[in-house]
Amino acid sequence: MDISKLDRAAVLAALYNHARPQGMGFFHFDPKPMTVEQAKEILATGQTYFDYVKGRVMKVDLSKGFPVLLSFDLDAETMWTARDPKNAERPIVMSQGAYGWKVGVPRILDLLDRYGLKVTFFVPGLVMEQRPAMVEAILKQGHEIAHQSWSHAWIVNLTLPQEREEMDKGIEVIQRMTGRKPVGYRSPEAEFSPHTLRMLHEYGFGYSSNYFDDDSPYLHRIDGRLTDIVEFPFAWGLDDAPFFQY
Repeated sequence: MDISKLDRAAVLAALYNHARPQGMGFFHFDPKPMTVEQAKEILATGQTYFDYVKGRVMKVDLSKGFPVLLSFDLDAETMWTARDPKNAERPIVMSQGAYGWKVGVPRILDLLDRYGLKVTFFVPGLVMEQRPAMVEAILKQGHEIAHQSWSHAWIVNLTLPQEREEMDKGIEVIQRMTGRKPVGYRSPEAEFSPHTLRMLHEYGFGYSSNYFDDDSPYLHRIDGRLTDIVEFPFAWGLDDAPFFQY
C-alpha cells in the first residue's frame, strides 16, 4: 500500500494506537495513546522501521508503506454444491459460481499486475483440480494459494474423520499443484469445529484468517498455551459476499 501521499506521523500514531501490547517483561507498555506530535518527534530521528514502540507490536516500515493482507476467496461453484449437491443440476445457480473463474479472476489478476501487488487466494482443492489453467495463471504472477478445504463443505456439519479428509485432500492438491504445502488456512464460511484449531497446529499451518475478534494480528492459544499460529482477522464488511448473496 502506497502511503507517500499520507501524513506519516498520522499513520504511525494510528497504527500505534491500534497495536496490541506485547506481554514481555523487557518491554514497558504505555497505555497512553500517541499523538501526531509525538509521532513526528519519533520520525524526526530518522527511524522508519519499527518492531516495537513503547511495548506495542508494530512491524511496520514507513519508508515505503505498511503491510496489509489482501486476499480473495475463490469458491466458484462449490459455494452452491456444498450447500446442496442438487444445485449442480441448476445451470443458472451454477453460473454465479462460474463468474469467478471465468471473468473475476482474469480481471483481478490484471489489476494486481498493474499495481505490482502480491496477494493470497484461498481456493478449495476441488476448484483447483477443476480449473488448472486458472491455478497456473495465479501462480505465474507470484501469488500465494492457501487452503480453503477440499469441497467447501460446512465444517460444523462434518464428523472429525470427514473434517480431516477435507484437510488432507486440500493439502495434497495444493502441494501437488504449487510444489509446496499451504501455509495459510481460511475455513468455508468462517466456521470452526472444536477440532479445527488443533488440526491447524498439528498440520503445521503458519496462519489462519478466520476470526472477527480483533483488527490486528495475534497469536492463537490452545488450552491456554501460546502457539505460533498467527491470526489475521477479517470482517464481513470488507468482504463482497454479503453484498453479493444478500
